[in-house]
Amino acid sequence: MKDYSKVPWLKIHDYLLQVGSCRTISEFTLTACKEAEKLVPFDTTACLHRLVEGRCFERCLGGVGCSTDVTASYNDYYRMRQPGAPAGRGQHSVQDPGLLMFTPIVDWRKLQRLEYASDFMLPNNMYKSVAHVFPAQQIALSAHRSRLSPDFTDVDVTVMDLLNEHLNIYWSFLVEREGAQHGPSPEESRSAREKASRFGLTQREQEIALLLAERLSMPEIADRLFISRRTVEKHAENIYGKLGIRRKQEVGEHLLSLPPHLTSL
Repeated sequence: MKDYSKVPWLKIHDYLLQVGSCRTISEFTLTACKEAEKLVPFDTTACLHRLVEGRCFERCLGGVGCSTDVTASYNDYYRMRQPGAPAGRGQHSVQDPGLLMFTPIVDWRKLQRLEYASDFMLPNNMYKSVAHVFPAQQIALSAHRSRLSPDFTDVDVTVMDLLNEHLNIYWSFLVEREGAQHGPSPEESRSAREKASRFGLTQREQEIALLLAERLSMPEIADRLFISRRTVEKHAENIYGKLGIRRKQEVGEHLLSLPPHLTSL
C-alpha cells in the first residue's frame, strides 16, 4: 500500500498549475519534464514518451538533457524490445528490459549483462531510472540519475505515478483542444515511414517528413532534432521535390493516404 504521508502535495499542486496552463503540445512536454525536477530530482535527463497501447515507448515527445543520438537510440530500443513490441531481425527475446514497464525503479548497474544497459544506458551516465507505465496511459514521464546521485525512493515512485496520472488527463484535453490527434497512429507512422523510404528520402529527410506530417513547425522541428531552422528548411525543400508537393501541409496527407502500390513507382 502506498504511503502518501510524505508526498509534497503543495509542490504537486504548483506543478499541475504550470503544466495545466500550457497551450501547445511543445510547451506542455518541455514544462512537464523540466518542472518534474522539483518533485522527482534527476541529474541526467527526464523524458515524456508517447506509448503504444500502454506497452512500449513509441517515441519521445520531449525531454530535458537529451541529445539527438541519445533520444534516437532510446526510442529505437523501446520500439523493438519492450514487451508487446516486435523484435528486430536477429534479435533474441529480452525480458529484463521490460522491468522498466513493470518495476518502477531500475538500477541498470545490476543489468550490465544486457546489451542495452552496457552499450547505452551506463555509457550515457544513466544508472538509475524511474518510470511506471500503466496500460491505460497514452504518455509516460520518466527520470534518470547518474551513478553519483542517490537512489530513487518509494516516495519518488508515488509522486511519479501521480504526475503521470494527471499528465495523461491534461494530454487528452490538450489534444482535443488542438482539434486533432497529435500525429498519426503507430500503424500510420510505420506506413508513412515505409512510403517515405521508397520515395528515396534519406534517413534525416524521413525523420523530418514524419515530423512535418505531425504538423510541427520548422522551429519546433529544429528544436526537437537539435539542428538549425535553415537546415530543416533545406531538408524540407528536398522532401517537397521528391514527393512532388509544394507545401508542408501536404506531407502528412501524401504519406498517410497514398495507396501503397504507388510508392514503388
